[in-house]
Amino acid sequence: MKVSKKLADLRKDYMPLALYLSRAGRALKKGETAKALEVYREALRHYPEDATFLNDFAWFLLTEEGLKDRKRYVPLALKLARKAVALDGGRNPNSLDTLALALFESGKVREAVSLQEKAVGLGPRDQSFRERLDRYRRALSQGK
Repeated sequence: MKVSKKLADLRKDYMPLALYLSRAGRALKKGETAKALEVYREALRHYPEDATFLNDFAWFLLTEEGLKDRKRYVPLALKLARKAVALDGGRNPNSLDTLALALFESGKVREAVSLQEKAVGLGPRDQSFRERLDRYRRALSQGK
């Protein structure tokens, strides 16, 4: 049985997800945000169905201060966050929180409020969820 070239290429540079995340973390500690982004992108080739990873990558794209022109990554973050929520069935408050932030950054404030309310409901002890919900509600009331 022949293995396709694409599959063979993916196997050739395969690493466990934890190793990718470790490399990205080390790059971030050194202030090498571009390198961390490269590592996340490579991991995405191998782990496109891992909800936790997709959520973490989306969060990185939305929040990493050292990422140049962060706004340009919002569409990718939104795509990754939507897929993470779909994969985990909308039961993970962290995924909902990330998707809400991606929606908010995309200008979809009403949707962000709705999802953030669900995140708060599933993770009521997380103060940061509540703070973001307040932020989104303020923006909604101000017509943003």
